[in-house]
Amino acid sequence: MKKIFVAVLAMAGVVACNTVDTLDVPQNPEIRFANAFVENATRANAALDPSTTTESLTAFDVWGFMDNVTGTVFVGEDVTGSKGNFTYANIQYWAPGHKYYFAAVAPMNSANVEVDTTYANELGIGTIKFKNVDGTEDLLYSAVAVDAPALGEAKTVMLTFNHLLSKVKFTFTNGFANDNAYIDVKNVKITNAPAAATVVLNKVWWTENPWTDYLGTTELAFGDACSKTPAGETQVAADERLTIPAGAEQKYTVTFDVALYMGDVVAYEGTKTATIEGVALEIGKAYNFSATLNASNITEEGVELQPIVFDVEVVKDWVEAGEQTGVISGAVENMTLLADAQATKTVNLTGVLDGAGHTISAVDGVDYVIANTARLIEAAAGSTVQNLVIDGKEVYTDKYGIRGIYTIGTGDVTVKNVEILNCTYAINANNAGKITVLNSTLQGWNSYGSTTEAYFENVKFIDGKFHNFRPYNNTVCKNCDFGAGVVIDLSHMVDDATIKFVNCTVAGKPMTAANLSNAEGVNVAIDLVVTEAPESNALVSTSASNMTIDGGNYKTTDGKGLRGIYLNGAEGTFTFDNVVVKNVAYAINVNTTKNVTLNVSNSTLEGWTSYGTTTTATFTNVKFECGNYYGTDNKNYSSNDNGLFRPYGETLCEGCSFEAGFYIDLGSLAGKLTLKNCTYNGEDITEENVASLVCFDNYDAAKLAF
Repeated sequence: MKKIFVAVLAMAGVVACNTVDTLDVPQNPEIRFANAFVENATRANAALDPSTTTESLTAFDVWGFMDNVTGTVFVGEDVTGSKGNFTYANIQYWAPGHKYYFAAVAPMNSANVEVDTTYANELGIGTIKFKNVDGTEDLLYSAVAVDAPALGEAKTVMLTFNHLLSKVKFTFTNGFANDNAYIDVKNVKITNAPAAATVVLNKVWWTENPWTDYLGTTELAFGDACSKTPAGETQVAADERLTIPAGAEQKYTVTFDVALYMGDVVAYEGTKTATIEGVALEIGKAYNFSATLNASNITEEGVELQPIVFDVEVVKDWVEAGEQTGVISGAVENMTLLADAQATKTVNLTGVLDGAGHTISAVDGVDYVIANTARLIEAAAGSTVQNLVIDGKEVYTDKYGIRGIYTIGTGDVTVKNVEILNCTYAINANNAGKITVLNSTLQGWNSYGSTTEAYFENVKFIDGKFHNFRPYNNTVCKNCDFGAGVVIDLSHMVDDATIKFVNCTVAGKPMTAANLSNAEGVNVAIDLVVTEAPESNALVSTSASNMTIDGGNYKTTDGKGLRGIYLNGAEGTFTFDNVVVKNVAYAINVNTTKNVTLNVSNSTLEGWTSYGTTTTATFTNVKFECGNYYGTDNKNYSSNDNGLFRPYGETLCEGCSFEAGFYIDLGSLAGKLTLKNCTYNGEDITEENVASLVCFDNYDAAKLAF
């Protein structure tokens, strides 16, 4: 079948609005096509690979449009040649000041192209109707937008082709334990692969399966897999085959002949049938279906006990890591990076860069410095980077460290499902707006300027050659984990800015105030929910403010109560302001023989608060409430420790409230407990009513003052 050109016009009531312009301007350089590059070039393996590579591509057809497709330049133009030297007959010339949109398809033997001009300026072309005869013919597609060069300047259209099909191979393993057992597998086939379908190439064709309108089935033959394969060894079927991608609802019937040898004697032979189901085959991906043949599905007596089940060993791109598969150069606007690529210069992004799970990596020797800052991706405000691995490959300039993502402009930038590795800075944000990072891994230094607010959720910060996390402006970190070597440096926070850590961990353990560096004078909030035992059963061991300490549902298993704030062997002054402690046994526990000054204000303490005789404590505007760590059957201290205040040293409570049922134990107090302007169950505590109003253990009027 040969190409068909059908112009589907977007404007109603207009007939033949597209003009075919032959721009025969000899004094201006001609439009040339060269260095056509095939994404996901085949990897080496034992099977015969039918897919097209950069080296084997010798022909393709091109469609070309100008300026929102008001001009048609190429209509299925035949381009032939080889890498670096492609030619075509209907020579066209650049018209300066215009933007061109090119789409190319190869090979054309089994493809019919129907152009929809509404897609031409969106890196789409329309539809391709494709017939898969036997899985030996590839289908490639490339689309690119190009600005015409200045008058007299030459320019080559660089095409990067992507595979529109899926590639399949089979491997078989001899799973018998008997060293005398050998297997033959021959004549491997898929008997019902899709025979024909239509691929819709619009502006988002790469985001999901673009294939539709499946017609009929065809047989794909993979040849023989092995001959007398020894026990424990694996062999690959002779041929790989290409198939039309389909969703997980597609079922595939696989047949093959198998023979079991015991020594040189055939113990069993027959034809097996298996079904592959629940597997979505995606464009540009290679699939290896593997099966192990052993006594569970072939017996020495020839009795089949179970059906042979195929499973997907792994889904791999057609190129293994380390091989050059593409280049990223110039501006990238609203398009997908479809294969692993090496950056030949900084990617200037305005729009969406969807990496589709692939990698962009730095090239040694390339200068990525822009305006005194080195960067792999420069994302202008309003951009999104997603589904991408950015690997700096430890490429550092002489003057500047390499940045994975550097943001600029006024507005917001979003980073989703991105892994940044081997960079000095994973993210260095300078946009006047917000940086939002979701479900990502960031290795190296992360920092952003005084005009940038930040939100991180489900982010792993891991240390690399550099390992600072340095915020400047309002910041929220939710469900984030900071590696043990990451320094959370708050020394550059601007005045009145707030940083909040919600459910965050450090090296997998609950974050505490001790994990923060240079936090003095910074408005810090830490919300902690414990999911595993912290060290010393304590969540916070230093001064803290603006913090919720939540033990969650965690109970210790070592007989000790969970401590929210635990000062063990401490000395000096410790201040806690605007702190809520709940779902713990001890809200505050001080265990030391050294002098400690404890100041707690504007806080809520659920559970037990206790400290030794060397601690002097002041509580101001503090709510003492009963918790439920030990259950809530009753409020009697003799059987319930959920609400207890046991001071040992001199203590002042001013403006504090005690919940009904909360106990004060004076039995170990050395000195006095002063209750100034305090309430119990909402009623003012006075010298006259204290004995009857407050729940006490070891009541002693001489130890009280008002």
